[in-house]
Amino acid sequence: MPISSISGHTLLSQTQVPQHAAASPLLEQGNRLFEQSVRRGPLHFQSSDLKHLITELRQLQSAPNSAQAQRVQDAIQHWESHHPKEVAARSTRLAELKQALAEQGAVVRTLQPKVTTTSPQAMLKQAMPALQKMETYACTDGLTFVGKHSSHRRQVEERLDSFGGSQSRKAANKQANDMSNMAAIAAKRGNVSLNQLKSIAACVAQAQAGCCTTFAYSAAAELMKHNQDNQQRIEVVAHRGAKGHSQTHCFVVVGRDPNSELSKPETWGKQAHVIDPWAATIGGRLQGTPSNPPIANLWPPTESVFDNHKE
Repeated sequence: MPISSISGHTLLSQTQVPQHAAASPLLEQGNRLFEQSVRRGPLHFQSSDLKHLITELRQLQSAPNSAQAQRVQDAIQHWESHHPKEVAARSTRLAELKQALAEQGAVVRTLQPKVTTTSPQAMLKQAMPALQKMETYACTDGLTFVGKHSSHRRQVEERLDSFGGSQSRKAANKQANDMSNMAAIAAKRGNVSLNQLKSIAACVAQAQAGCCTTFAYSAAAELMKHNQDNQQRIEVVAHRGAKGHSQTHCFVVVGRDPNSELSKPETWGKQAHVIDPWAATIGGRLQGTPSNPPIANLWPPTESVFDNHKE
């Protein structure tokens, strides 16, 4: 069914291109001005909705028509509805793009209000089987932290013996550690990427072993699988004490309030959770709260290494 452009030009079919289609350079084939305006570097998270918008825009640039223009407009509205913080930080050319789409015949639809379908608790429940499996892995630095008279000492030793007898597991663990070191460099520049987390998680699963850092990255990657529309905040955080390695610890915080201070857990909100697979591998708890974390003597966190809501 033909639709009319808002500028009053002649009616257009869904496959006909208006005479002023190229009025905005944003719609020209191969133009990447909008993509550049929403880019924050390879280390910053980009939502799947923004990636979808870019894909739809490229299709419109390749084959301009009013139906595809409407799909781009719909993708914009979905992005605006589900990721307001991301939109606010990356919208320098959004108004220009909307105007160009309107000239193509796209209209702003009335959308249903956003409904949050996953709470931190629901997300944790979905991820818990995989997280609990990590409890059975070998802790490569466990003997440093588990005393000789601890009831968990023997289990830690047995898992390390099994791990040490497998060249493939040791190789996978080394690869995870190497990638973790690269992630540490990335963290100093801004933020660790989700792809880095996924790669580390794959190696940890193959090694069935790890340290607090690689376990934390793996747990975050697993939680992100179940984080619908990137709604819940997931962070890999670190506590760094004055005595180096023996006072350094990494773990995951889920659902921290955006207005809270990382170093003040009492401000995080009652919806926040602490996930610590490393603690579970040496006999501690996998899950805790801001007021009762699994490892209380390496607390509170002093820095955020990965934050999926960081702009």
